[in-house]
Amino acid sequence: MSRNKSPLFYGWVVVAICFITVAVSYGIRYSFSVFYVTILQHFGWTRADTALIFSLNIIVYGICAPIVGAGIDRFGPQKLMSAGAFVLAIATALCSLANQIWHFYLFFGVLASLGICATGYVTNTVLVSRWFIKRRGTALGIYMVGFGIAYVLASGVEYLIGQIGWQNSFIILGILALVITPIIAIFQRLDPKDLGLLPDGETQVSHDSEGKTNTNKVLYAGSEWRKQEWNLRKAIKTRQFWFLFLGNFFMWGIAVNLILAHQVAFATDEGYSLSFGALIFSLYGIFYGTGNLFGFISDRLGREVTVSIGLSTAVLGVLMLILNNTSITPWLMYAYSLLFGLGIGVTSPAFTASAADIFQGKFFGSINGLIVAAFGIGGFISPWLGGKIFDVLGTYIPALYIVIGALITSAICVWLAAPRKIVLLTKESRFNSSKL
Repeated sequence: MSRNKSPLFYGWVVVAICFITVAVSYGIRYSFSVFYVTILQHFGWTRADTALIFSLNIIVYGICAPIVGAGIDRFGPQKLMSAGAFVLAIATALCSLANQIWHFYLFFGVLASLGICATGYVTNTVLVSRWFIKRRGTALGIYMVGFGIAYVLASGVEYLIGQIGWQNSFIILGILALVITPIIAIFQRLDPKDLGLLPDGETQVSHDSEGKTNTNKVLYAGSEWRKQEWNLRKAIKTRQFWFLFLGNFFMWGIAVNLILAHQVAFATDEGYSLSFGALIFSLYGIFYGTGNLFGFISDRLGREVTVSIGLSTAVLGVLMLILNNTSITPWLMYAYSLLFGLGIGVTSPAFTASAADIFQGKFFGSINGLIVAAFGIGGFISPWLGGKIFDVLGTYIPALYIVIGALITSAICVWLAAPRKIVLLTKESRFNSSKL
């Protein structure tokens, strides 16, 4: 085995571009939590109807995720993702012209969601997973820090709104999306082989039965399961796929989306200022990004153990919000942002790596895209549900208990999917192990 002689493995360039892309695209999505309060004050619509803007954004994302996943496998990032960034830029800028709720449904709920889907988790996860195998958890964790930066960017919208108004703030966000379009088109790459490289920047050499030297890839070992070339048709027939699907539904779809849509409104309802609510939102993003940096933990402890640690920490964060409702103390909000942010951050790369470990291959984009569709289904329900619960009961507390139940259920699903049973070996290692 010999190292690639280039001083910088291009996979890290791919990770850097993924980082920037999700920071901008999800910064636009997450900014809804701040715009939500402003839009409520400006137009006077009900919380359920206004939260439906975010719900539409999520369900459209979920519907399009399998299509985008298949598209990245077929067309690559330069065409698909750069086109998505351009659509996102135009849709976000058009929100500045909205004066009816259906305008927001169309521009932010539908068109912006199409752009986010093409430039978001589905596509970038495929890229990083193809460029890294042995250090997959580490690389995924680094790129996912971009999601944490997205929260910081979104919280900065509160300052922009105060300075230039909500309409101009949408225009600024649209310009940011436009800036990343040429970066993706010029520099992003789908697969190491496009540049004559192998994953992780390594060259692996082995000899076949005739003594010929071959440069080979990393394969699954140990059972017929791991020897298969997984495609979507095969994947959906397995229980592993559906446990990952349900885990995604409960963690991202129900728990995280409900919190994201309403956490700023929760803070203002408790008597805190909009600025303080935006600060807590920003801190959550910082801690979320920090948690992602610990993606390497799942490479060592295993995916299930890491997910359990992360989601248990997130549950403690939600409990801080519930306690805040009975005793209004700022430190409880800070504790929430720390615990929930770190917990979800640690979980994210481990959950993503679980799917890649089980179904890695040239069709992983379409498989992962359908798994992410669960996020869209849950995300369509949860923001609206949180708003409806508040409209009827005048409190978010029942919704927060739903979040806790969803987090616990998600952890159970990952254990049932059992990525720990998948072992990655080189062809050479697999050949040698068969003799043991």
